Amino acid sequence: SITLPTDVIKTRLQVQVNNTMGSTEYKGMFDAAYSITKYEGFSGLFRGLQPALIRQVSYTGIAFILFEPVRDFISGNDDPTFIKRVFAGGTAGGIGIAICNPTEVLKTKMQTNRSTELNKMRMSSIIKTVYKTDGITGFWAGVYPNICRAFLVNAAEIGMYDNAKNWILNEYSFNIQFFALSYIPISAAFTRNALQIFG
Repeated sequence: SITLPTDVIKTRLQVQVNNTMGSTEYKGMFDAAYSITKYEGFSGLFRGLQPALIRQVSYTGIAFILFEPVRDFISGNDDPTFIKRVFAGGTAGGIGIAICNPTEVLKTKMQTNRSTELNKMRMSSIIKTVYKTDGITGFWAGVYPNICRAFLVNAAEIGMYDNAKNWILNEYSFNIQFFALSYIPISAAFTRNALQIFG
């Protein structure tokens, strides 16, 4: 949610077109941030927050849940190689975003919506508009490039993380376990202090 304004600005810059004078509405990232805040308020930088949060939790959760079954299926009875781990991570991410693509569509629609009327800014209103205009398939607009992006991101993130974790556990299993046991009380103390400060 903290980085959502950058996503809103990116989306606005991507969809803007030249006007009759040959110029664009936003001259760049900072000009877009200033204009959105000026004409739509600070909340304009956080348009699409609700579907963005739903997307992140559901899509990431599905990808992590599917990763190990996909990895084990690809590997069979063999120990998974680096390539198989990376491919499994990408596949899990691709499936995850294919399922959750409607949240991506809603997020983009809300981010590009300039209306200041509250009833037109709600996610429920956007859902009705998309369904009325494009039908159920409208919620899967842009799904193929989304799958490609999610494949590459999750191949790098989940696949390489799993490979690194496996290597560390094999090479330094005793040290890792000792570090984990040592970290628990430190983490608990930090969390407790943070709650006392901000609670």
